[in-house]
Amino acid sequence: MTDPLLRPLSTRDPSLIAASPDASAPGATSSPAASEREKSDPLGEELRLRVQRQAERVQLTAAGVQTEAQRRVETVQLRASRLRTQLEFRREKRDPIRFRLSITTVRLVSWLAWSLPQPMRVRLAIVVGWLVFRFNAGFRDNVRSNLLHVLGPATPESRIAETSRSIARNGILNTLDLLIVNRQSAHQVLESIDIDPEFTRQLDLAGRDAQGTIVITAHLGSFDMIGQAMAALSYPITILTGRTTYRVLFDAMSFLRRARGGAMVEPTPSGVRNIYRSLRRGEIVGIVSDRDFFLNGLPVQFFGAETTLPPGPVRIARDTGALILPAFARRNGWRHEIRVLPGFRVPRTADVDADVAEGMRSMIAVLEREIASEPEQWSIFQRVWPDDAPADSSGS
Repeated sequence: MTDPLLRPLSTRDPSLIAASPDASAPGATSSPAASEREKSDPLGEELRLRVQRQAERVQLTAAGVQTEAQRRVETVQLRASRLRTQLEFRREKRDPIRFRLSITTVRLVSWLAWSLPQPMRVRLAIVVGWLVFRFNAGFRDNVRSNLLHVLGPATPESRIAETSRSIARNGILNTLDLLIVNRQSAHQVLESIDIDPEFTRQLDLAGRDAQGTIVITAHLGSFDMIGQAMAALSYPITILTGRTTYRVLFDAMSFLRRARGGAMVEPTPSGVRNIYRSLRRGEIVGIVSDRDFFLNGLPVQFFGAETTLPPGPVRIARDTGALILPAFARRNGWRHEIRVLPGFRVPRTADVDADVAEGMRSMIAVLEREIASEPEQWSIFQRVWPDDAPADSSGS
Protein backbone atom coordinates (compact mmCIF):
# COMPACT_ATOMS: atom_id res chain seq x y z
CA MET A 1 0.00 0.00 0.00
CA THR A 2 1.36 3.45 -0.97
CA ASP A 3 2.39 5.79 1.85
CA PRO A 4 -0.12 8.69 1.91
CA LEU A 5 2.71 11.24 2.33
CA LEU A 6 4.28 10.09 -0.92
CA ARG A 7 1.11 10.75 -2.96
CA PRO A 8 0.77 13.96 -4.98
CA LEU A 9 -0.64 16.93 -3.06
CA SER A 10 -3.84 16.83 -5.02
CA THR A 11 -4.58 13.29 -3.78
CA ARG A 12 -3.53 13.65 -0.16
CA ASP A 13 -5.87 13.67 2.74
CA PRO A 14 -6.54 17.36 3.67
CA SER A 15 -6.05 16.52 7.31
CA LEU A 16 -2.50 15.36 6.65
CA ILE A 17 -1.68 18.55 4.78
CA ALA A 18 -2.96 20.65 7.63
CA ALA A 19 -0.91 18.64 10.11
CA SER A 20 2.33 18.98 8.16
CA PRO A 21 4.49 21.95 9.38
CA ASP A 22 5.62 24.32 6.63
CA ALA A 23 8.85 26.20 7.54
CA SER A 24 8.18 28.77 4.85
CA ALA A 25 4.73 29.66 6.05
CA PRO A 26 4.32 32.88 8.01
CA GLY A 27 4.36 32.33 11.73
CA ALA A 28 5.72 28.80 11.43
CA THR A 29 7.82 27.70 14.39
CA SER A 30 10.18 24.86 15.06
CA SER A 31 8.89 21.76 16.71
CA PRO A 32 8.98 21.45 20.51
CA ALA A 33 11.59 18.74 20.10
CA ALA A 34 13.89 21.09 18.11
CA SER A 35 13.45 23.86 20.70
CA GLU A 36 14.26 21.42 23.41
CA ARG A 37 17.44 20.36 21.59
CA GLU A 38 18.57 24.03 21.32
CA LYS A 39 17.99 24.51 25.03
CA SER A 40 19.89 21.36 25.83
CA ASP A 41 22.94 22.41 23.67
CA PRO A 42 24.28 25.64 25.29
CA LEU A 43 27.85 24.91 24.11
CA GLY A 44 26.77 25.05 20.47
CA GLU A 45 25.01 28.37 20.99
CA GLU A 46 28.06 29.82 22.81
CA LEU A 47 30.31 28.64 19.98
CA ARG A 48 28.06 30.34 17.44
CA LEU A 49 28.20 33.62 19.38
CA ARG A 50 31.98 33.41 19.67
CA VAL A 51 32.34 32.86 15.94
CA GLN A 52 30.04 35.83 15.31
CA ARG A 53 32.04 38.10 17.64
CA GLN A 54 35.30 36.99 16.06
CA ALA A 55 33.93 37.75 12.61
CA GLU A 56 32.94 41.24 13.77
CA ARG A 57 36.43 41.83 15.18
CA VAL A 58 38.01 40.71 11.91
CA GLN A 59 35.79 43.13 10.01
CA LEU A 60 36.72 46.00 12.31
CA THR A 61 40.41 45.14 12.04
CA ALA A 62 40.18 45.01 8.25
CA ALA A 63 38.49 48.41 8.20
CA GLY A 64 41.17 49.84 10.49
CA VAL A 65 43.96 48.43 8.34
CA GLN A 66 42.37 49.95 5.26
CA THR A 67 42.07 53.35 6.94
CA GLU A 68 45.66 53.21 8.18
CA ALA A 69 46.89 52.19 4.72
CA GLN A 70 45.04 55.13 3.18
CA ARG A 71 46.51 57.51 5.77
CA ARG A 72 50.01 56.24 5.09
CA VAL A 73 49.54 56.63 1.35
CA GLU A 74 48.45 60.25 1.88
CA THR A 75 51.44 60.83 4.16
CA VAL A 76 53.88 59.40 1.63
CA GLN A 77 52.35 61.54 -1.10
CA LEU A 78 52.61 64.65 1.08
CA ARG A 79 56.23 63.93 1.98
CA ALA A 80 57.10 63.21 -1.63
CA SER A 81 55.60 66.53 -2.66
CA ARG A 82 57.58 68.39 0.01
CA LEU A 83 60.79 66.59 -0.89
CA ARG A 84 60.31 67.50 -4.56
CA THR A 85 59.90 71.13 -3.50
CA GLN A 86 63.05 70.94 -1.35
CA LEU A 87 65.01 69.43 -4.23
CA GLU A 88 63.84 72.26 -6.45
CA PHE A 89 65.08 74.77 -3.86
CA ARG A 90 68.45 73.01 -3.55
CA ARG A 91 68.97 72.78 -7.28
CA GLU A 92 68.12 76.44 -7.82
CA LYS A 93 71.29 78.30 -8.70
CA ARG A 94 72.05 81.81 -7.55
CA ASP A 95 71.59 84.29 -10.36
CA PRO A 96 73.87 87.33 -9.88
CA ILE A 97 71.28 89.79 -11.16
CA ARG A 98 68.47 88.43 -9.03
CA PHE A 99 70.83 88.28 -6.05
CA ARG A 100 71.65 91.99 -6.36
CA LEU A 101 67.98 92.77 -6.89
CA SER A 102 67.10 90.80 -3.76
CA ILE A 103 69.63 92.63 -1.59
CA THR A 104 68.61 96.04 -2.98
CA THR A 105 64.94 95.32 -2.33
CA VAL A 106 65.49 94.13 1.23
CA ARG A 107 67.62 97.22 1.96
CA LEU A 108 64.76 99.42 0.79
CA VAL A 109 62.16 97.51 2.80
CA SER A 110 64.48 97.63 5.82
CA TRP A 111 64.73 101.41 5.52
CA LEU A 112 60.94 101.71 5.27
CA ALA A 113 60.44 99.52 8.36
CA TRP A 114 63.06 101.51 10.27
CA SER A 115 61.37 104.80 9.38
CA LEU A 116 58.05 103.68 10.88
CA PRO A 117 57.44 104.60 14.54
CA GLN A 118 57.33 101.56 16.78
CA PRO A 119 53.59 101.86 17.60
CA MET A 120 52.83 101.96 13.89
CA ARG A 121 54.95 98.84 13.31
CA VAL A 122 52.93 97.01 15.93
CA ARG A 123 49.62 98.11 14.40
CA LEU A 124 50.90 97.03 11.00
CA ALA A 125 51.78 93.61 12.41
CA ILE A 126 48.31 93.28 13.93
CA VAL A 127 46.59 94.11 10.64
CA VAL A 128 48.83 91.90 8.48
CA GLY A 129 48.61 89.07 11.00
CA TRP A 130 44.81 89.25 10.93
CA LEU A 131 44.82 89.20 7.12
CA VAL A 132 47.09 86.15 7.08
CA PHE A 133 44.88 84.35 9.58
CA ARG A 134 41.68 85.33 7.76
CA PHE A 135 42.60 84.57 4.16
CA ASN A 136 45.33 81.91 4.33
CA ALA A 137 43.55 78.61 4.94
CA GLY A 138 46.83 76.69 4.78
CA PHE A 139 48.25 78.76 7.62
CA ARG A 140 45.16 78.23 9.76
CA ASP A 141 45.11 74.48 9.18
CA ASN A 142 48.83 74.02 9.82
CA VAL A 143 48.92 76.13 12.98
CA ARG A 144 45.72 74.51 14.27
CA SER A 145 47.25 71.06 13.77
CA ASN A 146 50.36 72.07 15.73
CA LEU A 147 48.38 73.67 18.54
CA LEU A 148 46.13 70.65 18.99
CA HIS A 149 49.26 68.61 19.72
CA VAL A 150 50.63 71.19 22.17
CA LEU A 151 47.40 72.25 23.89
CA GLY A 152 45.52 68.96 23.57
CA PRO A 153 42.69 67.78 21.27
CA ALA A 154 40.02 68.95 23.75
CA THR A 155 41.11 72.59 23.50
CA PRO A 156 38.16 74.87 22.60
CA GLU A 157 38.24 76.20 19.06
CA SER A 158 37.97 79.74 20.41
CA ARG A 159 41.33 79.38 22.15
CA ILE A 160 42.87 77.74 19.08
CA ALA A 161 41.74 80.68 16.94
CA GLU A 162 42.95 83.29 19.43
CA THR A 163 46.36 81.61 19.78
CA SER A 164 46.66 81.27 16.00
CA ARG A 165 46.07 85.00 15.56
CA SER A 166 48.79 85.69 18.14
CA ILE A 167 51.18 83.42 16.23
CA ALA A 168 50.46 85.25 12.97
CA ARG A 169 50.99 88.63 14.64
CA ASN A 170 54.25 87.52 16.27
CA GLY A 171 55.49 86.12 12.98
CA ILE A 172 55.05 89.53 11.31
CA LEU A 173 56.69 91.28 14.28
CA ASN A 174 59.65 88.88 14.03
CA THR A 175 60.13 89.83 10.40
CA LEU A 176 59.97 93.53 11.27
CA ASP A 177 62.55 92.99 14.02
CA LEU A 178 64.90 91.39 11.53
CA LEU A 179 64.35 94.21 9.05
CA ILE A 180 65.38 96.94 11.47
CA VAL A 181 68.10 95.19 13.51
CA ASN A 182 70.77 95.73 10.86
CA ARG A 183 70.18 99.51 11.16
CA GLN A 184 70.73 99.47 14.90
CA SER A 185 74.02 99.77 16.71
CA ALA A 186 75.22 96.94 18.94
CA HIS A 187 74.29 99.09 21.95
CA GLN A 188 70.73 99.61 20.65
CA VAL A 189 70.32 95.88 20.02
CA LEU A 190 71.45 94.97 23.51
CA GLU A 191 69.32 97.72 25.06
CA SER A 192 66.17 96.04 23.70
CA ILE A 193 67.01 92.58 25.08
CA ASP A 194 66.93 91.26 28.65
CA ILE A 195 69.63 88.58 28.64
CA ASP A 196 69.83 85.92 31.32
CA PRO A 197 73.26 86.38 32.99
CA GLU A 198 73.68 82.60 32.93
CA PHE A 199 73.57 82.77 29.13
CA THR A 200 76.60 85.03 28.88
CA ARG A 201 78.39 83.03 31.58
CA GLN A 202 77.90 79.87 29.57
CA LEU A 203 79.07 81.61 26.40
CA ASP A 204 82.21 82.79 28.21
CA LEU A 205 82.88 79.21 29.28
CA ALA A 206 82.36 78.11 25.68
CA GLY A 207 85.25 80.30 24.63
CA ARG A 208 87.54 78.32 26.93
CA ASP A 209 86.14 74.94 25.84
CA ALA A 210 88.09 73.44 22.96
CA GLN A 211 85.07 71.31 22.09
CA GLY A 212 82.80 74.27 21.37
CA THR A 213 79.13 74.86 22.16
CA ILE A 214 75.97 74.17 20.16
CA VAL A 215 73.15 76.58 21.01
CA ILE A 216 69.80 74.99 20.17
CA THR A 217 66.57 76.94 20.05
CA ALA A 218 63.02 76.87 18.66
CA HIS A 219 60.81 79.23 16.67
CA LEU A 220 59.80 80.98 19.88
CA GLY A 221 59.51 84.71 20.19
CA SER A 222 61.87 86.65 17.96
CA PHE A 223 64.33 83.74 17.87
CA ASP A 224 66.65 85.59 15.46
CA MET A 225 67.47 87.96 18.31
CA ILE A 226 69.51 85.20 19.99
CA GLY A 227 72.03 85.22 17.14
CA GLN A 228 71.87 89.03 16.89
CA ALA A 229 72.60 89.38 20.60
CA MET A 230 75.59 87.02 20.42
CA ALA A 231 76.94 88.90 17.43
CA ALA A 232 76.45 92.23 19.23
CA LEU A 233 78.41 90.79 22.18
CA SER A 234 81.19 89.76 19.75
CA TYR A 235 80.86 86.02 20.31
CA PRO A 236 82.01 84.04 17.26
CA ILE A 237 78.95 82.21 15.95
CA THR A 238 78.11 80.09 12.93
CA ILE A 239 74.44 79.51 12.18
CA LEU A 240 73.34 76.34 10.40
CA THR A 241 70.26 77.07 8.31
CA GLY A 242 68.59 75.19 5.49
CA ARG A 243 67.11 76.80 2.43
CA THR A 244 63.38 76.01 2.50
CA THR A 245 62.18 78.78 0.21
CA TYR A 246 63.10 80.34 -3.10
CA ARG A 247 66.66 81.56 -3.55
CA VAL A 248 65.70 85.23 -3.85
CA LEU A 249 63.84 85.25 -0.51
CA PHE A 250 66.46 83.07 1.18
CA ASP A 251 69.25 85.44 0.09
CA ALA A 252 67.30 88.43 1.44
CA MET A 253 66.69 86.83 4.84
CA SER A 254 70.29 85.59 5.07
CA PHE A 255 71.54 89.11 4.36
CA LEU A 256 69.50 90.42 7.30
CA ARG A 257 70.56 87.63 9.66
CA ARG A 258 74.29 88.06 9.09
CA ALA A 259 74.18 91.86 9.00
CA ARG A 260 75.67 92.08 12.51
CA GLY A 261 78.37 89.53 11.80
CA GLY A 262 78.70 85.81 12.17
CA ALA A 263 78.66 83.15 9.50
CA MET A 264 75.77 81.23 7.95
CA VAL A 265 76.15 77.83 6.34
CA GLU A 266 73.69 75.47 4.70
CA PRO A 267 73.47 71.76 5.65
CA THR A 268 75.62 70.66 2.71
CA PRO A 269 78.76 68.52 3.09
CA SER A 270 80.95 71.63 2.94
CA GLY A 271 78.67 73.48 5.35
CA VAL A 272 78.77 70.65 7.90
CA ARG A 273 82.59 70.56 7.64
CA ASN A 274 82.61 74.27 8.48
CA ILE A 275 80.47 73.51 11.55
CA TYR A 276 82.97 70.90 12.78
CA ARG A 277 85.89 73.27 12.23
CA SER A 278 84.13 76.04 14.16
CA LEU A 279 83.48 73.77 17.13
CA ARG A 280 87.08 72.53 17.17
CA ARG A 281 88.15 76.16 17.43
CA GLY A 282 85.98 76.43 20.55
CA GLU A 283 83.37 78.61 18.81
CA ILE A 284 79.57 78.62 18.96
CA VAL A 285 77.15 77.04 16.53
CA GLY A 286 73.45 77.95 16.46
CA ILE A 287 70.76 75.51 15.22
CA VAL A 288 66.95 75.78 15.29
CA SER A 289 65.79 72.28 16.20
CA ASP A 290 61.99 72.16 16.49
CA ARG A 291 61.09 71.28 12.89
CA ASP A 292 62.33 68.63 10.44
CA PHE A 293 62.26 70.88 7.40
CA PHE A 294 63.81 68.30 5.08
CA LEU A 295 61.73 65.33 6.37
CA ASN A 296 64.82 63.17 6.81
CA GLY A 297 65.09 63.28 10.60
CA LEU A 298 64.71 60.57 13.21
CA PRO A 299 61.28 59.25 14.27
CA VAL A 300 60.55 60.54 17.78
CA GLN A 301 57.69 61.11 20.21
CA PHE A 302 57.06 64.86 20.39
CA PHE A 303 54.22 66.00 22.66
CA GLY A 304 53.10 62.36 22.77
CA ALA A 305 52.73 61.90 19.00
CA GLU A 306 55.09 60.48 16.42
CA THR A 307 56.94 62.81 14.08
CA THR A 308 60.54 63.37 12.98
CA LEU A 309 63.05 65.91 14.28
CA PRO A 310 66.53 66.73 13.00
CA PRO A 311 69.26 64.74 14.81
CA GLY A 312 72.02 67.02 13.49
CA PRO A 313 72.75 68.91 16.75
CA VAL A 314 72.89 65.66 18.73
CA ARG A 315 75.08 63.79 16.25
CA ILE A 316 77.50 66.69 15.88
CA ALA A 317 77.67 67.09 19.68
CA ARG A 318 78.42 63.38 20.07
CA ASP A 319 81.15 63.49 17.43
CA THR A 320 82.86 66.59 18.82
CA GLY A 321 82.03 66.43 22.52
CA ALA A 322 80.46 69.91 22.27
CA LEU A 323 78.07 71.14 24.96
CA ILE A 324 74.44 71.54 23.87
CA LEU A 325 73.11 74.75 25.37
CA PRO A 326 69.32 75.36 25.06
CA ALA A 327 68.46 79.05 24.72
CA PHE A 328 65.08 80.57 23.90
CA ALA A 329 63.68 84.00 23.10
CA ARG A 330 60.48 85.54 24.36
CA ARG A 331 58.68 88.73 23.39
CA ASN A 332 57.70 90.94 26.33
CA GLY A 333 55.73 93.83 24.91
CA TRP A 334 58.29 96.16 23.33
CA ARG A 335 61.24 94.14 24.56
CA HIS A 336 62.82 90.72 24.12
CA GLU A 337 64.07 88.21 26.66
CA ILE A 338 66.71 85.50 26.21
CA ARG A 339 66.72 82.72 28.76
CA VAL A 340 68.93 79.67 29.00
CA LEU A 341 68.40 76.17 30.37
CA PRO A 342 71.11 73.88 31.76
CA GLY A 343 73.38 72.51 29.08
CA PHE A 344 74.01 68.82 28.51
CA ARG A 345 76.46 66.60 26.66
CA VAL A 346 75.60 63.62 24.50
CA PRO A 347 77.11 60.34 25.76
CA ARG A 348 79.70 58.67 23.58
CA THR A 349 79.77 54.90 23.93
CA ALA A 350 80.17 52.00 21.54
CA ASP A 351 76.42 52.15 20.79
CA VAL A 352 75.98 55.14 18.48
CA ASP A 353 72.21 54.73 18.11
CA ALA A 354 71.69 54.59 21.88
CA ASP A 355 73.83 57.72 22.36
CA VAL A 356 71.86 59.65 19.74
CA ALA A 357 68.54 58.45 21.19
CA GLU A 358 69.57 59.66 24.65
CA GLY A 359 70.62 63.03 23.27
CA MET A 360 67.35 63.36 21.35
CA ARG A 361 65.34 62.66 24.51
CA SER A 362 67.20 65.43 26.34
CA MET A 363 66.68 67.86 23.48
CA ILE A 364 62.98 67.04 23.11
CA ALA A 365 62.38 67.50 26.83
CA VAL A 366 63.57 71.12 26.75
CA LEU A 367 61.73 71.86 23.49
CA GLU A 368 58.45 70.56 24.91
CA ARG A 369 58.86 72.52 28.12
CA GLU A 370 59.52 75.84 26.40
CA ILE A 371 56.94 75.51 23.62
CA ALA A 372 54.22 74.46 26.08
CA SER A 373 54.98 77.51 28.23
CA GLU A 374 54.57 79.98 25.32
CA PRO A 375 52.39 78.38 22.59
CA GLU A 376 51.18 81.77 21.34
CA GLN A 377 54.80 82.68 20.52
CA TRP A 378 55.61 79.47 18.65
CA SER A 379 55.81 81.12 15.23
CA ILE A 380 56.10 78.12 12.95
CA PHE A 381 53.71 77.96 10.03
CA GLN A 382 54.42 74.46 8.69
CA ARG A 383 53.08 71.22 10.16
CA VAL A 384 55.46 69.72 12.68
CA TRP A 385 53.50 66.45 12.61
CA PRO A 386 53.35 65.65 8.86
CA ASP A 387 51.34 62.45 9.40
CA ASP A 388 48.28 64.59 10.04
CA ALA A 389 45.84 65.03 7.20
CA PRO A 390 47.47 67.00 4.37
CA ALA A 391 46.71 70.69 4.17
CA ASP A 392 47.13 73.40 1.58
CA SER A 393 50.86 74.03 1.27
CA SER A 394 50.29 77.78 1.06
CA GLY A 395 50.72 77.83 4.80
CA SER A 396 54.43 77.28 4.26
